[in-house]
Amino acid sequence: MEMAIAGVGKWLGSENPGTKPPAQLLPSRVRARVSILTCALAEALQRAVDFQKITTEPSATVFASAFGETGPLLSLLEQALSPEGEVSPLMFMYSVHNNASGCLSIARGDQGFTTSIAAGEETFLSALFECYGLLKDGWDSVTLILGDEAPPHFFVPAEQRFESMAVALHLVNCSPSGPRRALPRIRLHTRPEENCGKVPAPPNSLVNHPCVCAYQTACLLEASQSGTLRLAAWGPWLIDVLPPLD
Repeated sequence: MEMAIAGVGKWLGSENPGTKPPAQLLPSRVRARVSILTCALAEALQRAVDFQKITTEPSATVFASAFGETGPLLSLLEQALSPEGEVSPLMFMYSVHNNASGCLSIARGDQGFTTSIAAGEETFLSALFECYGLLKDGWDSVTLILGDEAPPHFFVPAEQRFESMAVALHLVNCSPSGPRRALPRIRLHTRPEENCGKVPAPPNSLVNHPCVCAYQTACLLEASQSGTLRLAAWGPWLIDVLPPLD
């Protein structure tokens, strides 16, 4: 399975420590209410749009997050268990797993297909399968936006924590001719991992991130480098980052 990359963007929590990313795609009133995760996905998407190398038809969007809106959800549970027992309807609206999909679709006036995926450590792999299927089903392009924010300190043990991160990839079908021939590509396969060791290691703050492979893929694409990565801690699936056909 092979797809070309027309745009790439990424964001790390260390860029804006203690605050939300700029997320200019979102109206200011929405940005003030949503989680770091939704703002991070919006920021990565904006950077992918700015990076975009070719013009495409309206894109389908696939949002993916292993844990989703954990922060708002846990805040809701704390409210429900408090002596008052009052839960904020507004916070509930922003706590659902497809919150980023809804907020960004409205903000961009996007009426195309969109979906949200959660698959644990196989979130990136599952999202890529979804994107490939949409391209083969007739969409001219698909934008994948994925990531997770740093979990609350009581949610995971200290040795399993990770930094907030988001990645966006603008995917199109490969073409042996035309402008798409000059785009880098990714290829999913199950062949032996001959080159996995040649890829630079991720930052220590992302080692435990469930979508760390997506960040490494984005780094290779931004640096115009090739390499092979394992898409999940278990299972046979690998992803090759390949140079343009030209």
